[in-house]
Amino acid sequence: MDNYGAVVIGAGPAGSTTARGIAEAGYSVCLIEKDSSPGQTNICAGGFPKVLVDELGLGSEVIEKTITGTEFYLPWGLESREIAEKNLQVTSYRKVLDKALSEKAVASGSELRTDTFVTEVIKKNGKVLTHVENLKSGDKSVIESDLIIFADGPNTLARKFNIGFFPKSNNTAVSVVCEVEWAENTLNNYEMYFGPGIAKWGYGWIFPKKDTINVGIGCLYSHCDDLIKNFNYFINEHPVASKKLKGRKISLLKSSVIPAQPADRIFDESMMVVGDAAGMADPITMGGIFHSIRGGKVAGKIAVKALDENNYSHKFLSQYQK
Repeated sequence: MDNYGAVVIGAGPAGSTTARGIAEAGYSVCLIEKDSSPGQTNICAGGFPKVLVDELGLGSEVIEKTITGTEFYLPWGLESREIAEKNLQVTSYRKVLDKALSEKAVASGSELRTDTFVTEVIKKNGKVLTHVENLKSGDKSVIESDLIIFADGPNTLARKFNIGFFPKSNNTAVSVVCEVEWAENTLNNYEMYFGPGIAKWGYGWIFPKKDTINVGIGCLYSHCDDLIKNFNYFINEHPVASKKLKGRKISLLKSSVIPAQPADRIFDESMMVVGDAAGMADPITMGGIFHSIRGGKVAGKIAVKALDENNYSHKFLSQYQK
């Protein structure tokens, strides 16, 4: 049985940032990812503040486009805003961003296990036992750790321990999102669309990258009527958006669940929850990358404190949610 100071489930922005913080302090950490490469099956608008690129030591390869403004298409007209230089945004593909973040975690000393599925998490004798299965070989094993951090998305395994995000119709948004091919497009703004036909409690968006644009609509689940119908209207009939989207090739299409409310509790004895698994997303824009990275930094710091003091109690870890 392998033993680590901490196990982190999920090598997205939250998980890799958490693992990196723990490894930089000199503790052993196992970062578990179900896909062959972090971010491989993730698709989202991919926007976040440009300042994070330098702050995290990432290269320019993660930047698809620098975003210099926002356009709000409202039922009563268009409102445009420039973004100040210090607040510039960028877009990125998750398969590129997540891979870069996981590489930083590995370079700091984390062990990354890809193609690995967590089948069960058990607390036993003051330790956490994480049961995993390799999706390629079928091999099964158990990993022992002092701490576990769930960064496994809104359908988190943390719910078994009554912590993390619990989806309900009034605290969860659902979205349909795709990548639309548009080589060398000249778009440089976030575009957000509101009004009839799109979503009653939500909006549609266009986030540009170099040769594609990310297009989607999202709304609060309790107020969704027919998301696919609304999505088709947005692409093919909306008086503004359709002129940019209709007839273009869709290369990827997915649906996703997005937390619209923070989880009630994100810690327990020997456990913490971070990122979407903890409901760390903006309830208005549905964006989660920035919040997941910030949450990962905090989770990493608290994990290091716990490991320093060999204290994984409920009381000690409660400082994570203060």
